[in-house]
Order: sequence, then structure tokens, then C-alpha cells
Amino acid sequence: MITRDLKLYFVLACIPALLLSAIALRQLHMLSREREGNARSEVMERVRKCAAGTVFAGKANEVKEEVERHASDFRRMLLDAFQASPPIGVFVWRPRDGVVCTNDVPQEVLREIDRISRISGWNEDEDPKHKKKPPPAGIRDFAGHCVLWARDGRRNGSLCGAVFSENPAEKGLLLVSLWPIGLALGVLLAGVLAAGAWLLVRAAAKARRDDLMKTTFLSNASHELKTPLAGIGVWAELLRSGRLATEERRAHAYEVIMAENARMVRLVENLLDFSRLEQGRRRYHMRRIDVAALAADAVDVVRGEFAENGISMRSEGDCTANADSDAVKQIILNLLGNAAKYAASGGQVEVDVRRVEGCVRVAVMDRGPGLSSEAMEHAFERFWRADSALSSEKGGLGLGLAISHALAADMDGSLSVSAREGGGCVFTLSVPAA
Repeated sequence: MITRDLKLYFVLACIPALLLSAIALRQLHMLSREREGNARSEVMERVRKCAAGTVFAGKANEVKEEVERHASDFRRMLLDAFQASPPIGVFVWRPRDGVVCTNDVPQEVLREIDRISRISGWNEDEDPKHKKKPPPAGIRDFAGHCVLWARDGRRNGSLCGAVFSENPAEKGLLLVSLWPIGLALGVLLAGVLAAGAWLLVRAAAKARRDDLMKTTFLSNASHELKTPLAGIGVWAELLRSGRLATEERRAHAYEVIMAENARMVRLVENLLDFSRLEQGRRRYHMRRIDVAALAADAVDVVRGEFAENGISMRSEGDCTANADSDAVKQIILNLLGNAAKYAASGGQVEVDVRRVEGCVRVAVMDRGPGLSSEAMEHAFERFWRADSALSSEKGGLGLGLAISHALAADMDGSLSVSAREGGGCVFTLSVPAA
């Protein structure tokens, strides 16, 4: 269900994103065309004004020397008008005489100009009978060169032009940069969509994993609460029915009921602590405490869960710390309960308390089956339990280590796990020394 919702949200987000990107690219295209047209008009107007002030200012029947002088003036004006991209040559053309003046115009351009019969219209296919007045100026490619031309205003009058190695109308920075901007936006959008798809896949995988963990947690919680309740119910019924004749049997029944009750209380406390930690409502009373004494109390509480002589404790030096006593004791109880569940039958469990480099360290060392490197990476995640036959047999909520890790972090301490030499695990709690 969560995966379907994420896919729907992603598709709904992609549709307007694609539409907006298409509209933006269309607007960029139109703006580029408009800029290109404006740039073309601007440079053609500059050429026309230069020609009007020089070549076309003279008489139509001027001799060649005068035309050449005007052409030189025309070129000087163009050099001033197009400093960023100066012309490589200029020419003057007359209807009757053809090209009457050239100034550094490439021969291949001249041959192309001579090939056009009606150069004033600059259209090879123009019908001679067509009476439409040619434009006053224009831009055209000749033999790989850009030619800007202007005419004198008469239908078949004189014409002058300038030859450029590249189109000066395309030298504007804004005109050149519009399409790279559009391309960058397109790449950015593609990156955003790719990142969204990756996040969607990641979120879907996390949602599936969380759903599986929560389902497993609910199943384990039901089982874990049901087991002590069943034991309490059975022994209470035996006591009520009077079938436990001896005092020794009745005392054993009371011990079982109390032990199962304590077990259920710890489960409920873990659930409540998890809820408080998730909501940020856990309160701490930081004060000077004796960590060694708390560890000894915790060992006494769980000693019955271990075989005879199955747990030992030692401490060295001043083990006072600045921490919350309830939180520290709960962490140690969780670590010992974890050792009792998985490692009580695998050899002695040792608890070592000592002061190390400004911290008080509590190490719970067992000789159990140990954890793989992958399991160590996930050991303190909520609802996570190692995928093994032993974990399946022992049950559990997968909250004890996660709660302990969060409690240690809230007290500016740390909780870590490492492999023990010779087999087993070492869980180490460190809290700031007093």
C-alpha cells in the first residue's frame, strides 16, 4: 500500500514537472528566436546607416575612383560599428556594371555574387516580373562567409555589402547563452527526476522493511507477553486448586509467578521506554552515581537466569559517573538479559567495570555464538534481530539494544559491540566520569 502511494505521488509530481519544463523550453525557444530576430535587425540597420552615410550619399553615376573612396569610408565606419567582429572586406554592386568595387573580398564570395543575376533582391529564384520591392538590408551566406548588404532604396538601385567570417548577429552573450541555460535546466530536471526515482525506490524498500519489522515486532510482542502470562496462570491455578500439597512446591510456584511477573514488567517497561524515546518524553536525572554498585545490583537481579557460577563481576578504581542511575541500570539489565538469552549456556558471562580516560566503562563479555560483521552494524536498530535459528528459538522484541543505545547517547555516552577473542561478544557502555 505504501509503495503504491509513493509511486502515485511520484507520478503526480512528474507530470506537472514535465509540463513546466516543456513550457519553459518552449519559452526559451521563442525568446531565442525573438532575440535572434532583434539581433539580425540591429546589425542590418547598422550596415544600412553606414552605407547611407558613405556609398549611397554620392551620385549614382560616380566614377570608379569615387566609388572606391566611398567604399573605404564605408569600411572604416563598419570597423567602428563592429569592433567585436570586424568585416574582412566590402564591395559595391550596380545593376548595369555588376561589382564595381571590392576591398579584400574573398574570390569565392565574388564568384557567388556574380552568379546571382538579381542581386538587389538576393534571391536566385526571384521572378524578374515580380514587382515587390526588395528589402533595404539583409544577411546571407556566400561560400561559407556571412554577407551583410544594404541597397540605396530604388527598385533596382545600387547595393553595397560587407563580408564577415562569422555572423555578427550571433555574437550577443544573451542570445548565445539561452540554449545552454535551457540545456542545463533540462539536465537539472532529468537529475531531479532520477534522484526522485532513486529516493522512491529507497523509500519503498525502507517501507517494506519497516512493515516487515513492525509485523515481526507485533508477533514477537504478543508471544513474549503471552508466555509469562501463561506461566502465571498455570501456577496460580495450581495454587488455587490446592494441588500443591507441600510447602516446598508452593514456594516454587510463588517464585515462578514472581519471576514471570518480573519478566513481563521488563517487557512492558521496554515498550514504554521505546515510546517515550520515540516521542522525546524521556526525562533524565543526572547526578553523581556509583556505576559499580548499580552493576552489582543488576547482576543480583538476573543471577537466577544463569547457571550456577555462570556470571561474575569485577570492578577497578573510582567508578563514579555523572549519569542517570535508572537509565544506567536499565542498560546493564538489558545487556545482561541479552547475554542470558543467547549466551548463558555458552560459558561464563563476565561484567567488568572500570574508569578509562575520563569515562566509566561497563563491559559485558559472553561466550555465546557471537555476531557477524553485518549483524554488528544493525545490532542497535529498532525491531532488528539476527536472522538465525537461535534468535528464532529465543524470541524477543528487538528493542532492548536499541533502547539501551538511545539511553546511552542521551547521557552523552556510548554503547558499542565487538567480537570477543576466543568467541562471543563484548557490549561496552561508556558514560562520562564524575
